[in-house]
Amino acid sequence: MREPVAVYSQGTRNIVHAMLDHSLRRLVCVSSLGVSPEVPPSETFLFRTVIGPYLLRLGRTVYEDMRRMEAIVRQSGLDWTIIRPAGLFDSPVVTDYQVATRRMRGRFTSRTDLADALVRAAVDHRHVGSTIEIVTTAGTPSFTSMFLKEALHIGT
Repeated sequence: MREPVAVYSQGTRNIVHAMLDHSLRRLVCVSSLGVSPEVPPSETFLFRTVIGPYLLRLGRTVYEDMRRMEAIVRQSGLDWTIIRPAGLFDSPVVTDYQVATRRMRGRFTSRTDLADALVRAAVDHRHVGSTIEIVTTAGTPSFTSMFLKEALHIGT
């Protein structure tokens, strides 16, 4: 059995309290697509029925804590935006990524795209009170190469 995770919810609770104490309003935080129970559109049968559920079980305790974190953010009374990236990978440049309040096709988000989306969300106030997803649409790795690198540490 995996140990319970509380770093996301406890840390966010502390941040929210500090923001309220200092009259700060804008909060943008990172969660994960793994928090959403929805299956991405146009996903393969194998991914929907075997790979996706397996990965969600592996990260179960983390995703449970991220759900608690999201609830804390939603109930904070702050001007919040939750950003849910897909599987993270390294890329040297910002791409023409997609952001939406609904599930999108795509399994990966570059860290540079996520950083760009975080800054944009913090300053433009376009998605206040929303949970948005971010997916990189070009130059993404294959699922196999990501699994070998991240899960098995092969090719790192």
